[in-house]
Amino acid sequence: MKKAIFINLILILNVNYISIYRFIDRVLVLYSYQIKFTFPKMVNEHSILKDCHMERDRQEAVKSLFTAESARVETNRGKEYYDNLLKRCRTRLDELKKLPPISNRMDISAIIEDEGIDRREFLKWASATTAMLMLPSSFTPLVAEAVTVMNRVPVIWIELQDCAGNSEALLRSDGPKVDELILDIISLEFHETLMAPSGHQAEKQLEDAIETFKGNYLLFVEGSIPMAMDGQYGTIGATGETFYEHLTRLSEDAKAVVAVGSCATFGGIPAASPNPTGARGVMDVINGKPIVNIPACPANPSNMVGVILHYVLTGQLPELDSLLRPKFAFGYRIHDNCERRAHFRCWRVCGRVGR
Repeated sequence: MKKAIFINLILILNVNYISIYRFIDRVLVLYSYQIKFTFPKMVNEHSILKDCHMERDRQEAVKSLFTAESARVETNRGKEYYDNLLKRCRTRLDELKKLPPISNRMDISAIIEDEGIDRREFLKWASATTAMLMLPSSFTPLVAEAVTVMNRVPVIWIELQDCAGNSEALLRSDGPKVDELILDIISLEFHETLMAPSGHQAEKQLEDAIETFKGNYLLFVEGSIPMAMDGQYGTIGATGETFYEHLTRLSEDAKAVVAVGSCATFGGIPAASPNPTGARGVMDVINGKPIVNIPACPANPSNMVGVILHYVLTGQLPELDSLLRPKFAFGYRIHDNCERRAHFRCWRVCGRVGR
């Protein structure tokens, strides 16, 4: 009888056995109800059950990650909180305005005008960025103003075990958006891919930047850190300093460390099995320093700009989740706001490839 019911269910839904079992498993997960079917001989019940339980474990792991206390996003903290924050941001911007531009004296107004972006479009970007940072609309003028003083915050960008994909993604853009243009006006004191000096001259520029902006610069890191063979898989400069030693030394005097891209955040492709170089992410080797992870390959320029803007506005790093990612960018899944989610919730899914 049970076997007949199962076969009829297959005929009705017109999908393969695996999809049928996934459908049944979804019901079991939702209602925690155990039902045992007598499967046709052609179906390996044990292997399907094993795969199903593994899939359920993965689902539970993801669920626990996004429902953890650290993953909760508070989008409305009350009028008093935002009034006080507005005053602090106003004071912070006034202090930065008193400082001269560090090295980059480019004007954002001239840059966006050269790219054919009018002020109306720039203000639309400022409004969208304010919403992205989960701030009320009253902060929009401050966000637009903060862009003009971003060249008061020094940034040092280093590349380790990587493909330079994050840097290249910005350089090769044929139609740069406002976020990418804003990265042109930050006070970038060192970047191996973008700078003209090389060799000893480049090393001297880096050392001068570290000494001049000691304790005040943001350290952006692109690429993983090889730890096998005492770090000899990756060395830099004439001294043969390993990537690990290089990163450790520069992070000591940094205000904060921002790991950009999948390699710098979680190890990326270099850390894939069998991981011969012992590649690791920044948060696995650096301790005692504020760290912000901006994963993706390449990382979204909006998220990089958002972190810098938040620091310029408040003097602090944005709120982070358990994986040290900024909540304004990673607090929600794309799935949560997908226009097709209703179909997923009703389990209207493709049974096989090509349908």
